[in-house]
Amino acid sequence: MKTLGILGGMGPWATLNFFEEILKNTVAEKDWDHLHIIIDNNVDIPSRTRALLYNEESPVIAMKEACFKLMNAGCDYIAVPCNSAHYFYDDVVSGTDIPWVNMLQVVSDHVSHYKKVLILGGYATVVKKTYDKYLDNTIYLDNYDIIYKLIEDVKMNKGIHHKNLKLPSADCVLLACTELPLVLNYGVDAGKIYVKELIKLCGGKVK
Repeated sequence: MKTLGILGGMGPWATLNFFEEILKNTVAEKDWDHLHIIIDNNVDIPSRTRALLYNEESPVIAMKEACFKLMNAGCDYIAVPCNSAHYFYDDVVSGTDIPWVNMLQVVSDHVSHYKKVLILGGYATVVKKTYDKYLDNTIYLDNYDIIYKLIEDVKMNKGIHHKNLKLPSADCVLLACTELPLVLNYGVDAGKIYVKELIKLCGGKVK
């Protein structure tokens, strides 16, 4: 079994849900059947969205340092349960041996057979169209304000409930933000696809 490092804190509630999904989706009769996981709930990493929107501090240096800390702690693989953070993936891993498992690549391989994949996500994911690097079947909403609001509500731990959204026709609605599965009960959860791949990669058994 390999040791998994989770670079979390982007945001904290999504990190908690991600860890819970790993436990739920692992076949385990005893404690030691689960993965050995080290979680860095690193809330000090600069905002990915603000770096792009307002040219504020880039998260690259902080993310790289956090990855090295997880590697020094003995992690064989690193998971980053934040779609927006993957906009900076190439800059973080360039010239290093950081074993960051790319969620966008994993998820794209899983949904590539659909004709139309509607991407629901945060600013970096939809404005920069980060999934388009791996997929040629994506479509987007004309207005993402309600999606951004849902994401921020989760980050603020507000008592929100499932929202009925009017969405364009698509073969697949991809929840491409790890906050969204906490408030939407439909669509394909990118985080859960990532979870299952990580369990297998680390030597665990997937339910």
